[in-house]
Amino acid sequence: MAKKINLKILIGALITFFISFFLRIYRINVIPANINPDACDAIWTYLRFKHRSDFYLFDLNWNGAPALNTYIIGLAWELYYRTVTGLRLPMVILSSLTVSFAFIYFYLLTKKIWLSFIVSLLLATNPLFLNFSRDGWENIFNSLYLTLILIGYYLFSNKKYLHQAISLIIIGVILGFYGYHPGKFYLLAVLISMLIIKLPQNISRLKLFLITMIIVVIFIGPQLIFMVTQSLKSFGRIYAVSIFQSSEWLSILIKNIINNIRGFIFFDIDVFQGYLNQRYLPLTTSFINIVLLPFYLIGLGYALIKIPEIIIIFIIILFPVQIFSLGSPDGARAVHSLPLFFTFIILGINFFINLIQQKNLSRLIYIIITVCFSFLIWFNIKTYFNWITNERTLKARRPAIKNEDIFLWSSSLESVIKKGGFGFNVGEWEKMIKK
Repeated sequence: MAKKINLKILIGALITFFISFFLRIYRINVIPANINPDACDAIWTYLRFKHRSDFYLFDLNWNGAPALNTYIIGLAWELYYRTVTGLRLPMVILSSLTVSFAFIYFYLLTKKIWLSFIVSLLLATNPLFLNFSRDGWENIFNSLYLTLILIGYYLFSNKKYLHQAISLIIIGVILGFYGYHPGKFYLLAVLISMLIIKLPQNISRLKLFLITMIIVVIFIGPQLIFMVTQSLKSFGRIYAVSIFQSSEWLSILIKNIINNIRGFIFFDIDVFQGYLNQRYLPLTTSFINIVLLPFYLIGLGYALIKIPEIIIIFIIILFPVQIFSLGSPDGARAVHSLPLFFTFIILGINFFINLIQQKNLSRLIYIIITVCFSFLIWFNIKTYFNWITNERTLKARRPAIKNEDIFLWSSSLESVIKKGGFGFNVGEWEKMIKK
């Protein structure tokens, strides 16, 4: 029986991966029709790393995040003949893996394969998640690392799977630290949630946890040392978007707290109407469809009582990044946490189904959920592609490189860098080609 269940989980994980992969790879060379400035800067940084003499493995990329992301994107771009597809391929693969691992995690929580499959596809087709999955920006990587940590947390209390749990937590925390800026909070989230919730319940695991933290510190040590010695470069981008550069930081902080509660707890679309969010998600609907809000709120309440450690993780990895930043709430700084949002959604749905099962209506409710959520999945896909192909969206993504100009732009940029020049940004390129 256990082998049959494990086989079903494996098949489900593979199916969710390939469906997600298809949605992301579909016409990836032409949609979106331009390359956003963040993706362009990743290639610019990669070319500078490639051709400069003081190359260092633990360097920082253009925004102060660890350079590992730049290597991943740049090498994929090189291996795939410097095409738009190659530039976007790492995001396609890692986000598809996120959905696949999310399916596994959802099953572990609910023991319902079909429900886990449907909610995984809701995550896969979420317009915000789909957008960053099909673009050249590395912040989507952190969603995979978070999902590995969540699975590790679930397995941590089971002695049979303890070593797998520790391995997943270590991998997730280390990769998160080497990922985009919010991933640095994963280590803090694990430390606090373990000390407050998990370790008191499993005091015999204390020694193993200490060993885990030592391993993490060893692996992040070289990057941490470089960040400290190059603090201006490391934290320059963070300071640039920090509320503390404003003399009115206190009023901005209060406003951010209110807006982030409205946006991330109650899915209020109005607080996402800022300029940058036009690049990240369709502003005609909430970042998660409002239909899912009741289940999300029920799931939040359930997790607070039954799985409080994931509430702690949720708060630490999402809200400090948002409330201490200008232009918040910001979709780009929230996309990494989407697996947790859908965790709360499936917990809410599962709680509702378990109540209904007591009234012998489970078959009917499964049919209703399947039909309604299938429509929602279709609606998500339609919304994303209508939005990303809209001329207003493409304009909002500027300054940008047109897809067909990628070879001309990259060869021109590389030529300047090879000669010892600094290169040029996307805005400067747009001016160059107009002349």
